[in-house]
Amino acid sequence: MVNRDVLKKVSLLYVEDENDTRDILEETLSPHFKTVYVAKNGIEAFEVFEKKRPDIVLTDIKMPLLGGLGLSKKIKELSVDTPIVIMTAYNDKDLLFKALNLGVDKYITKPVNLRVLMDSLIKVSSSFILKNSLDRQREILANANKEIKKRYRRESFFKNTLQVITNINEILLNHQVITEFMPKICKEIVGNSRYKLAYFSYKNQNTKEFETFYYINDRLKSSVLETILNILPNIKKCNFNNLKLDIDFLDINSKNYSLITIPLRSKRDSESFGAMVLLSKKSLKVEEVDMLNTLSGNIASKMSNIWQQNLIKNIQAQKIQNYEETIYSFVDMIDKRDTYTAGHTKRVAIYCELIAKKMGFTKSEIEKLKKAAILHDIGKIATPDSVLLKPGRLNDVEYQLIKEHVQIGFDFLNKIEIYKDLSLIIKYHHERYDGLGYPYGLKKDEIPMLSHIMILADAFDAMTTNRIYKAKKSINSALSEILKCRGAQFHPIVVDNAVEVLSSIDISKSVDQLPKTDIEKKRFAYFFNDPLTDSYNLSFLQISLFENSTYKKYESVYLFLLKGFTKYNKRYGWLLGDNILIDFVKNLKLYSKNSLIFRIHGDDFVLLCPKRDDVDIEKIKTMNLFPDKDTWIDIQCLDIFENSIYNFNSLKEKFFNR
Repeated sequence: MVNRDVLKKVSLLYVEDENDTRDILEETLSPHFKTVYVAKNGIEAFEVFEKKRPDIVLTDIKMPLLGGLGLSKKIKELSVDTPIVIMTAYNDKDLLFKALNLGVDKYITKPVNLRVLMDSLIKVSSSFILKNSLDRQREILANANKEIKKRYRRESFFKNTLQVITNINEILLNHQVITEFMPKICKEIVGNSRYKLAYFSYKNQNTKEFETFYYINDRLKSSVLETILNILPNIKKCNFNNLKLDIDFLDINSKNYSLITIPLRSKRDSESFGAMVLLSKKSLKVEEVDMLNTLSGNIASKMSNIWQQNLIKNIQAQKIQNYEETIYSFVDMIDKRDTYTAGHTKRVAIYCELIAKKMGFTKSEIEKLKKAAILHDIGKIATPDSVLLKPGRLNDVEYQLIKEHVQIGFDFLNKIEIYKDLSLIIKYHHERYDGLGYPYGLKKDEIPMLSHIMILADAFDAMTTNRIYKAKKSINSALSEILKCRGAQFHPIVVDNAVEVLSSIDISKSVDQLPKTDIEKKRFAYFFNDPLTDSYNLSFLQISLFENSTYKKYESVYLFLLKGFTKYNKRYGWLLGDNILIDFVKNLKLYSKNSLIFRIHGDDFVLLCPKRDDVDIEKIKTMNLFPDKDTWIDIQCLDIFENSIYNFNSLKEKFFNR
């Protein structure tokens, strides 16, 4: 459950030019915040900010006079740490990039979901409060150390104790892990001859678990130790919130001891979360107790500081995770648009990892390269579907359009701090070693080595993948091609390592661009369907014959010629003729199994089937489609492999030249 009480500790400046929206949200937000200031445009808002200095700013982005981005820039110039949350109805990635570059903390789209808005304001407020608290505690610790050093110089009587406290403060300044500095502090305290035991018990504010550290002087007699150890568990069980400074005078074996219990609290007026317990054989002076109380405050402040840093790190990690989820959602969008591209980026990531490992790159560099490989085609989010999803070869204009994805991807990622390193790898993944690549024409060492690896991995996957217009190469053929391009397209060192590690990989035989799902088949229809009959067109017949030369799925090919159909159209009209063609294809689908039907000319059709018997020719012959005997169906059939029919030219030669 999100705690809204944190909002009561901060003031809010709310900027909105729409009166109704502003009134509603002002009424909604006011009960939750310490103060809510309202402005109707950027200029008025900045005047309020200069006078009132609110803790957080919530602003619309499109406003007259001065918009939300302009206001954010002016505020950040005046107060860089002021959190800003922007709301907008405009789903524009350029506005998002500008907001991120200005340091805006949160970007919310309209219409505003109140729960999302409140959760966002709570997170931003919590981060703001934690940061301010952290800064104050650092200042307190630094001031305390200065004060102690002054007292150390001024009071020789407490020289030894002050030295211990100074040493402990140095330990606090030089360590950031509680489990590391607590044993050192305990040992430092007991190292002073005045104290025989140092014991700390507290409740971890991150894990909510009880933790204990202690150190005992080796010379402490067993009878004394036994008495003290019986007391310590009671301290752990006590309610730390109500703990007060307490000094017990113990008489053990006719000897007097002082046992002082001091609450651990980061501020004098805050609740304690633990206790510091010291055992001394001498009585404690008032000034000494005061110094020990200050020491416990310094230790507690450091502990709180670390816990709050952990919270901030978690918030920052969540922020990074949010960025990654956003970016990978864009990758997912590309995957869903083009399943081939999805498989391609994953395979390129695998090849990059293998090559980089062989070349001796560190784990962090390899992980960075793998992430870059997954994202290297993210610029294709801006590539039109008609180009990105085109199964055939691209023309010159389409090729120029798809080349733009490199610069678009770089610009997209480079504006986000956590992806700058990745963007610099992706930026060059279509360059060449000889300088003939794009978009910059860089060469040799002008291109980062990780980019050189991606260049080769990207090309290797293209070579070993079936495209509709190009058969894939075997691994050995692809590596031979890469060796030929050593020192031209590819970096020689990368080639030498890649040839060794890629020679033994296993590549799935099913990697191609043919449609597999219903959605992909519908997408193919955009390029390859005959709009009248819902059969495939000549272009897809070319592709299917090419694919069949590799996969050998279809053994037989039928040719259906509608004889006299031109005269039929003239006699009965084109509309009735179109209906005949539609009915003809419907019947072909009905009387054939697992077959592909193509309309190659106005009234000529080709059918590919796995086996000759998959087509019921007798039923097709008896179809009653034509009202007279001047129009009929001429049917021919050939075995594809016996006649070496692997393209449309060989099909024409076998059928029409017989």
